[in-house]
Amino acid sequence: MLQKYSSRIARSLKSLPLPTKVNSADLVNERPQALQGPNRNYQKFVLLAHQRSGSSLAITSLREHPQMVVFSELFVPDRMLFHLEGYDNHSERLLALRDADPRKFLDEFVFSPYRDGIQAVGFKLFPDQIDRYPFRCVWKWLARNRDLKIIYLTRRNLLATYTSLLIAQKDNKYGIKDETQRSRTTVTIDPEECLAEFRKRTRYEAAVERNIQAHEVMRWFYEDMAATPQQHLKQAQEFLGVKVCDLKIKMIKQEVRPLTEVIENYDELREYFAGAEWDYLFEDQQGASGSVGKERSASVAPVPVGNWINASRGKKTVRAAGAGKFFNRPAVTAGAIAIGLLFVGLFLLQLFASKGAAKEQTVSVISEVATRIKTYVQTHRELPSALDSLAVQGGSPPRAIDGWSRPLDYSVVGPKTFVLISYGADGVPGGNGEGSDIVCKYQVVDGDILYVQ
Repeated sequence: MLQKYSSRIARSLKSLPLPTKVNSADLVNERPQALQGPNRNYQKFVLLAHQRSGSSLAITSLREHPQMVVFSELFVPDRMLFHLEGYDNHSERLLALRDADPRKFLDEFVFSPYRDGIQAVGFKLFPDQIDRYPFRCVWKWLARNRDLKIIYLTRRNLLATYTSLLIAQKDNKYGIKDETQRSRTTVTIDPEECLAEFRKRTRYEAAVERNIQAHEVMRWFYEDMAATPQQHLKQAQEFLGVKVCDLKIKMIKQEVRPLTEVIENYDELREYFAGAEWDYLFEDQQGASGSVGKERSASVAPVPVGNWINASRGKKTVRAAGAGKFFNRPAVTAGAIAIGLLFVGLFLLQLFASKGAAKEQTVSVISEVATRIKTYVQTHRELPSALDSLAVQGGSPPRAIDGWSRPLDYSVVGPKTFVLISYGADGVPGGNGEGSDIVCKYQVVDGDILYVQ
């Protein structure tokens, strides 16, 4: 279905040849010689984490294990943070492979054969890093590779998470090794930007849960790991099937001050969120790095430290209350049943029609926005930084809303290349059927906007 819509857009625009595929066979040799070998019998894993949730502490400690190869962030734009001796973070050939085919980069380079004795290979991944083109296919890669084990590290206190991120960005410091390096910086937080951050985090959590549901998962919370790091590292080694070692912890908590001291407009924020979904964050708060007195109820119950589950096991099929009883009632006549079925049929026809219309509308909106971007480029000789920069008659920006009443995602992925994305009916990355993403990539060539894929 999506192919039909993509073809329709392609016919209305000139087509560009796809870039030459990168051969990964010879790139394996770019790995350090000491790690190369025939061994494929190791456990693959991903440390899936949200920013400012203690992922650096976990990853730097696990990297010290002699039987493990642990990479850092592989999907940072313009570079790869291998953080392992002998790897080139700016290798042009590896970057070309990663950007052209992220799944091939993972399958044939990251998880290629290693020397004997390596028993676990993995990397750290932030959801927001693959929430942009061309890395969005990593969601599907993650869901498909069910032999991957997942360590899912998150943080209960979203306000502390966001505050810590703002301070790290302001100080340009994302990890410390001793108390003398702790920050004295304070921040003023815009309430609307804070709300947007909370909503984005909620969307990421939904995407994560959907894509790891068939995996074996160990769930950690920052607040617990910060209190007992050695215990958590031991649990991780047992989970990954490597020999348990005493791993050195190289990092400490970066922020220990109460949020009331760190956030200059704390009272304003508390008033803004009063009565809202996230008002619990302001109850009995204990500090920027600690948990709060009242925890948010989660859609998935937290797994105690040291326990891991395969979410594909133990699933239940819940039958709706009263199911199967309706047609057993004597008072219901055949005519009533027929009328009921007629209304159901009409409802389903209307539903399917509306679903098709939503995709049709989305494709139409994407085409219209691409045309307006073309006009902008011809006037300003550059791509707009955001869709709000596109003015239509009357001076207001275009209504870049998809068929499900959600804003399109616009990303500039190169000097002359941009992507327009609708996240489909479910509004979250990845998905199937009506939840599938609609992704359209364009390139500026001689002042014209050409459809790429």
